[in-house]
Amino acid sequence: MYRMRKIWFPRTPIAVDFDGVIHAYRKGFLDGSVYDTPTPGVGSAMARLRKKYYVVVYSARTRSRVGCIAVTAYLKKHRIPFDEVVGYKPPAKFYIDDRAIRFKNWQQTLQELERFEKELGGRPQSAAAKESPMPRQ
Repeated sequence: MYRMRKIWFPRTPIAVDFDGVIHAYRKGFLDGSVYDTPTPGVGSAMARLRKKYYVVVYSARTRSRVGCIAVTAYLKKHRIPFDEVVGYKPPAKFYIDDRAIRFKNWQQTLQELERFEKELGGRPQSAAAKESPMPRQ
């Protein structure tokens, strides 16, 4: 058992983002449907993670019940191992996310952000993401 604050987990929790990490997400959010293939190697990687960690899948799309159902169905359809799907950023020891920047200090973070913006320059975004000043989680 692993205790994080007042929450008990059977193993140490690790949070894995859905879009761009599990779901290839090559066209961006689109209409909110889960349309793409799994990322290469995700099944074996998640199985390996699950041996050591309690694997929690999260996404901006799982904030709704419909989104949670769609993501859970996708994981089961493609036989991708997981422990739980949640609609919020879960407490975890580690986070795996395609749009994350690891914070060490602000100088390094701003430099990484600049490189990251150049790298993602041509990647599709949803209309909502283009209009919203809030970053995707």
